[in-house]
Amino acid sequence: MEIFDAHCDVLMKMFIDPDISFANSDKLHITKRSLLDEGGKVQCFAIYIPEKVHPDMRFQAALAMVDIFHEKILSEPEMKFIKTKADIESLKEKEIGAMLTLEGCDCIGNDLLKLKTLIHLGVSSVGLTWNYANLVADGALETRGVA
Repeated sequence: MEIFDAHCDVLMKMFIDPDISFANSDKLHITKRSLLDEGGKVQCFAIYIPEKVHPDMRFQAALAMVDIFHEKILSEPEMKFIKTKADIESLKEKEIGAMLTLEGCDCIGNDLLKLKTLIHLGVSSVGLTWNYANLVADGALETRGVA
């Protein structure tokens, strides 16, 4: 059986605290070490922008998390960038696939070019909202849009 984890907050935590190491930090729920020890095969890394980030800076924060993904996650030799099903199928023993996802469209506002840019940078899955509304969809913790 292959283990495929569809979400982790590693990028957000490393964005907030740049000194955290993905290799084995006890500040993270998922690390390279835990994935190797537990047999994880594919891990989705969510770009999640904390609500406290000013709306004008949210896309910049998303880009910073993409940079963290490429520089600090994919720099680990066992981590392989997953963009397609074929990438998953080609993973070798002791290799872990890393997918980049977007959790909530807050960072794109009403600018589809921002979403296209994130897709070009490797985002392969998009959750329209988290718990709060944005310009794309209503959130689960709000009554907005309810008849």
